[in-house]
Amino acid sequence: MAFGDGTAVTSQPVSRLAELSFFDGAWLGTGTFFFTASGRPKPIVMDIRNSTGYEGNWVITHTRERRTADNPDPLEATYFWGYDPARDVFVAEWFDSVGGRATQQSSGWDGDRLVFTGTMTSSGNSFTLRDTFTRRGHSRYHHIGEADFGTGWTTVDEEEVRRR
Repeated sequence: MAFGDGTAVTSQPVSRLAELSFFDGAWLGTGTFFFTASGRPKPIVMDIRNSTGYEGNWVITHTRERRTADNPDPLEATYFWGYDPARDVFVAEWFDSVGGRATQQSSGWDGDRLVFTGTMTSSGNSFTLRDTFTRRGHSRYHHIGEADFGTGWTTVDEEEVRRR
């Protein structure tokens, strides 16, 4: 396949995407979602499944919070992580079950930390979003989601995650 100018398009996976292979497989996350409509934090238990798709060009993550008495409206989301070789950055797009969507980017791992920053739109509002993943060995990681609503970073959610 070629673009109109004759430039070849290849479907070869981007080799840097392998740097995200740590996340492959099934995970279980437990933590707290702090920023809720009721204003009360809610405990969350989340099933996470990661796989590589679209000819090896994307890491696809599906998350699903479990319905509990403390979490009667669990959130589901799908994330797509890829790599943009022209900008030399990892890219992320995600969509959730309440109509939220985000676009983020990352320069990659810095030791055991991977940070994605960008913009989220939810309920008609846009704000800056930061997700930090910290590896804790081969089978665990810590995630913290933060948002800046114009007054500095606020923790939105935080989870300890272990491989299943």
